Amino acid sequence: MNDLKFYWEKFLEILRENSLRSVLIHISIALGIFFLIIYTFYYIYLPIATRHGETITVPDLRGMTEQEVAAFLSSRDLRYEIADSTYVDSLPAGVVISQFPEANQLVKLQRKIYLTINTYQAPSVRIPNVFDVSRKNAELILKSVGLKIGKVEYEPDLAANAVLKIRYQNKIYTREDEAQGIRLPKGAVVDLILGDGLGTIDIEVPDVTGMLLTEAEELLAGIGLTIGNIQYIQSSDAPTGTILSQTPMAEKGTKIRIGSSLDLIVVGFEPQP
Repeated sequence: MNDLKFYWEKFLEILRENSLRSVLIHISIALGIFFLIIYTFYYIYLPIATRHGETITVPDLRGMTEQEVAAFLSSRDLRYEIADSTYVDSLPAGVVISQFPEANQLVKLQRKIYLTINTYQAPSVRIPNVFDVSRKNAELILKSVGLKIGKVEYEPDLAANAVLKIRYQNKIYTREDEAQGIRLPKGAVVDLILGDGLGTIDIEVPDVTGMLLTEAEELLAGIGLTIGNIQYIQSSDAPTGTILSQTPMAEKGTKIRIGSSLDLIVVGFEPQP
């Protein structure tokens, strides 16, 4: 009986030893397979899949159209995406303005390049209030909203050098159009039509000969004329400041446009600056 018990216990002990060894063997095999998979994935598969360590120089895509970019990058292991658009009137529509990453940088293969392109249609801007404004100020205002200055023309009006109208593609715009919020394409070239300061009314040439210069100034200012060039000469026959002659002369039927000037010859000495 004791012998039987001894052999039974011996059998169980051998069985336990073999089971533990088998478990340890299986665990070792499983760990080995796990680490082999990890090693293969990170050090063999990923470098091959991502071409680890392989780089390419980013080309300069500025100035290209989207079609040109697509054809250019198709054989260079790079991709692109239109990220934004803006308007630059000095560049053709649809061309690349900027890119990220920038040209000549080293990137991995299949890197995506983000592009900003020039819009296909110019945004519009409202006609600013430049009417009755001086030419210089009007040019500054128009440029500030993105409009360009073309020709500058004059027409009869007492408002000298003030903007009366603007013209775009042979269409005239006035203050009423500005009040209505009329818009023009940004970058449009507009012509300025200014007043010549002369107006459209003609009057007979007044006779100021024999008057003193100060009296003539008041008379001419009152009828919308000005004094142009003054030539001074010495004379003992007339008081200083007397007007001896004028151009144009006050002949019957001779007319002059309001805003024009008269040139005078006056007795005296030319004022020193």
